[in-house]
Amino acid sequence: MSKQAVIYARVSTDEQAEKGYSLESQITMCREYAHTGGMKIIAEIRDEFTGSTLDRPGFSEAESLLARREAQAIVITEADRLSRNAADTLSIYEQWADAGIELHFCDSGKVNFGEESILVNGMPVLVAQYERVQFRKRTMNGRYNKARNGKPVMNGTPPYGYRKKGKFEEAELVKFEPELKVVRDIFNWYTMGNGTGTPMSISAIANKLNEMGIPSTSPSKKWTKCRISRMLNNEIYAGVTYYGKTRTKTKAGKVTVIAKLPKEEWIKIPVPNLAVID
Repeated sequence: MSKQAVIYARVSTDEQAEKGYSLESQITMCREYAHTGGMKIIAEIRDEFTGSTLDRPGFSEAESLLARREAQAIVITEADRLSRNAADTLSIYEQWADAGIELHFCDSGKVNFGEESILVNGMPVLVAQYERVQFRKRTMNGRYNKARNGKPVMNGTPPYGYRKKGKFEEAELVKFEPELKVVRDIFNWYTMGNGTGTPMSISAIANKLNEMGIPSTSPSKKWTKCRISRMLNNEIYAGVTYYGKTRTKTKAGKVTVIAKLPKEEWIKIPVPNLAVID
């Protein structure tokens, strides 16, 4: 009887763009491997998600299939497609070994789950984790130097009214005019009112935007007092941004925010090209 197998492929957006990784090419390799090994494929699962954590929708689906014993094997192109965190990888190896689940990598074959085999298969993960940490350090250094030279640094999600252009330390913000019209309205309402000369409250502004059916960029698409307040206090709309607001550290390949630094330690960066109000 053919062993039932799950195919799992993972690629982050940046990896696909920068390194040419492809979900479909991984699926094809895994299909060929499974067919050669006489396995019956019951599911092909794709994840467009970072490798720094196992908390991914596709991986959770694969784990569920294996836990319900709907499949007895999982096929992946190579070790770092499972995870680039050594601790997570060793944990899942132990879990699958205890459950009798077979793990197959297209580039190295079936994992023995013995101590020596786990060490051999874990080495690519350790190398990938080290490279990821070094890449993060280079990126952070590049961003810091960019900020010290008075150039804006793009971190996190762009504020409402802007979009991200470029990648990594070369990323920058550009104006998104359809949303900037709303930004101008918000500041005008807060300072001068809606044609009455009487300033509107933050709550009234949020209610007005929701009544007008203008979506925010939050998952709920609703405007709240908190979101309006953050916008009114964000100096980027007046052409000023900052870098170095927090101090971070890396532990087990993961970045943890330690604390928000006092404003006098932030690096102030004028960005007049992004100004929306005076």
